[in-house]
Amino acid sequence: MLSASALLLAGCGEKRPDGAFTVETDAGLFDSAEHKGEVIYLDFWATWCPPCLQSFPWMSEMQRKYADKKLRVLAVSIDIEHELIEEFTSRVETGFAIGYDPKGTLANQFGVRAMPTAFVIDRKGRIAETHAGFNEQRKPEFEEKLSLVLNE
Repeated sequence: MLSASALLLAGCGEKRPDGAFTVETDAGLFDSAEHKGEVIYLDFWATWCPPCLQSFPWMSEMQRKYADKKLRVLAVSIDIEHELIEEFTSRVETGFAIGYDPKGTLANQFGVRAMPTAFVIDRKGRIAETHAGFNEQRKPEFEEKLSLVLNE
């Protein structure tokens, strides 16, 4: 499984959108156009990614902390096997939507090259921030940047 996902990422990076996207979730189709006026924290992840496991509690905390400021966290898996996603999410807190991109179409659209990679999409639908990777030491930096966009 790791090799298939790694190969998927090798082909990414051609283009970046303005922040508009659609992706399938357990709750149905998520269309960013329907969320104008909200800030979207769009995170690309995979079950084989140790930093992704670390990021989930932080994303849940951010969703709770900033829900009143209209933050919408959406974590999009690039895994091919849905069972792996279900097993992963059963072990971590997920107080946010989970999306599915098994063909890597959306990850490619956003030019994702590493796991996890996150995009902060502002209230007007523009990419305001992006970062690759996740570790405990960078949480304050990530929250500060997210807070700036939420307060615009």
